[in-house]
Amino acid sequence: MWTPPLIPPPIPPPIPPPSPPLPDLLLELLDLLLDLLLDLLLDLERLLDELLELEEEDLLRDLDRDLDRDFLDFELELELDLLDLDRDFLDRDLELELELELELLDLDRDLDRDLDRDFLDLELELLDLDRDFLDRDLELELELELE
Repeated sequence: MWTPPLIPPPIPPPIPPPSPPLPDLLLELLDLLLDLLLDLLLDLERLLDELLELEEEDLLRDLDRDLDRDFLDFELELELDLLDLDRDFLDRDLELELELELELLDLDRDLDRDLDRDFLDLELELLDLDRDFLDRDLELELELELE
C-alpha cells in the first residue's frame, strides 16, 4: 500500500506580543475628551430646544399676525358692505323723495289748473250775470223811456 507523503502542518502566524497598557495620562485625556464631547452634545441639544422654542414662538406670532390681518380684512369688508347698503338705502330714499316731490308738484299744478279753471268759470258766470243784469237794466230803461 502506498501512503502519501507527509506534509508538514502549516506554521501559524506569530502572535503579536500584547500591547503595552496605555499610560494613565492618556486614559485621563480620553476621559476628558469624552466628557467634553458629552457636554458639547448636551449644549447642542439645549440649543436645538431653544431654537425650536423660538421657532414655535415665531410661528405663533406669525399665526397671530395672520389672524389679526384676516380679522381686519373681514371687518373692513363688512364695513364696506354696510357702507354699500347704506348708500343703496340713501339712493333709494332720495329716489323715493324725488318721486314724491314730482307727484306733489303734479298734484299742485293740477290743483292750480283746476282752481284757475273754476275761477275763470266763476268769472264767466259773473260776466254773464253782469251782462244779463245790464241787458235787463237797459231793457227796463228802454221800457221806461218808451212809456
